[in-house]
Amino acid sequence: TRSNEAALSCSEATIADALTIVGLSALVEQLHETVRWDQQLSNGERQRLAIARVLLQAPDVLVVDDALSALDAASQVELMKALRSALPNTIIISLGQARPPAGLHDQVLTMAREGSTATIRPPEAPAIEPPLKQKV
Repeated sequence: TRSNEAALSCSEATIADALTIVGLSALVEQLHETVRWDQQLSNGERQRLAIARVLLQAPDVLVVDDALSALDAASQVELMKALRSALPNTIIISLGQARPPAGLHDQVLTMAREGSTATIRPPEAPAIEPPLKQKV
């Protein structure tokens, strides 16, 4: 596909930039090494590496399933902001089992099973706490 061809023809500098954007700049020095990366990298690092690949391919539409689940909430938000910034025209559809951290997505829909049917709806709005009473 067009995206795969683009990723294959990337310069080392472009690959290094993608690694840096996703927080894996330490791997730039190891680009020419052949090792079992699945045994060397943590789950979070592998997820960051997958996002770096996406940056190189620059797809029009990206569908990801629990793509950032191995990262803490702050890192998830930071990485999604970097992805949006680098690929502003890409439509990102992110699926996950857990409720995403605040600020991770522009819109969130919740799929729920109700009896024998499944429905999709916006998540419930958080409860609004009453204002604190102050003595005057």
